[in-house]
This record gives sequence, C-alpha cells and structure tokens, in this order.
Amino acid sequence: MAGRLPVRPPGGRAGRVVGGAGGGGGVEMSKERRAHPRFPLVLTVQYLDAASVLDYTENLSATGLFIRTDRQFAPGDRTTLVVSFSSAWPNA
Repeated sequence: MAGRLPVRPPGGRAGRVVGGAGGGGGVEMSKERRAHPRFPLVLTVQYLDAASVLDYTENLSATGLFIRTDRQFAPGDRTTLVVSFSSAWPNA
C-alpha cells in the first residue's frame, strides 16, 4: 500500500498509523491532553432552521459538547439548537 496518512479521530487527538506495508497495522493514539475530562452523553439535537434534521451528542466536558452531524457548517456560521433527552429513552 503506497503511503498511509496520519489518522485524526473525533475529538482531534492525533494518532499515527502503525504496521508495515501489507501488514495488519492499527492506530496508536497519543496521550490524552485535554484540560477537562469528557463524559459520554447521548442527547437529541434538533436545528430550528432545519426541522427535518436530527442529530445526537456523543460526549461533553466542562467546556464543550460534541455533536455528531453530517451537516456542513462554515467557520462563523450560527444556528439555534434544541438539545433534549431522547423520547426513546424510558422515563423521558
């Protein structure tokens, strides 16, 4: 396999591809360097400007919330979110 690119997983931590050509290989992750720990949390995310789009959060920390989405945003774009517990959850 000609040249393999470095891997950047969700969350922005850089990894490095390990293993030789034709070998199984894998990703070796660098040590966590976040100032605040992240905790898994799944919440429903709706966008007021796109009623048919439904996304979900993956985790949060004291300074951020990660939302998994296929929507394309340009730097500086603004949108209004409604974040709530999923109605599929028991006792929601």
